[in-house]
Amino acid sequence: IMFIAFFLGVLLLPKADTLKCYESRLSEDGDGTEEKIECPSQQCFAMRSTVIKGKGMSEMKQKGCAGPKQLCHESSQTIGDLRVVFRGKCCSKDLCNSQFPPEYKPIPNGRKCISCYGKNCTGPINCEGDENYYITNMSFTSFLFSERSFPVKGCTSKFVCSNKLHPETIQISCCKGDYCNSARSSIPSILWLMPPAVSRILG
Repeated sequence: IMFIAFFLGVLLLPKADTLKCYESRLSEDGDGTEEKIECPSQQCFAMRSTVIKGKGMSEMKQKGCAGPKQLCHESSQTIGDLRVVFRGKCCSKDLCNSQFPPEYKPIPNGRKCISCYGKNCTGPINCEGDENYYITNMSFTSFLFSERSFPVKGCTSKFVCSNKLHPETIQISCCKGDYCNSARSSIPSILWLMPPAVSRILG
């Protein structure tokens, strides 16, 4: 009798509500068809990736259930005339991801650093937004080959320096202070740090 009572009690327990989020496919305009979906992860996200190359600019937007934690962050990198800005917002209320993060606006922060891509170095370049750190060294490791390095330097944000995206394959060192990355170093392309959405823009 006790077992039956316990079993019935479990069946009658109220079910936890599943979070509802807006979902839209990755697109340049972000104005595609949106659907309302249930998210077992209990987190919604909305993201905007902006790539500025010289005078050109492109964007990708997406909404959905927040799975990988890297969607819930903001980061920015500047290498020469290439700037990549990622804005990902997560929330945990029904349909809370109705709006995309704000559009990119250039806001110089007064910091300067040396910028290199391959053997081509320029400097100083002006950092923007939350780019308060400077890349000094980075290496990329894959199961296909041993550690490989490429010369790259530039401005970046604290999130990138924390190396939370790909700690198994990327080793990165940063410094803080104008021109602190002026010494010679070898590091891989900054694009390895970008979420898949950004890589698609540049592909």
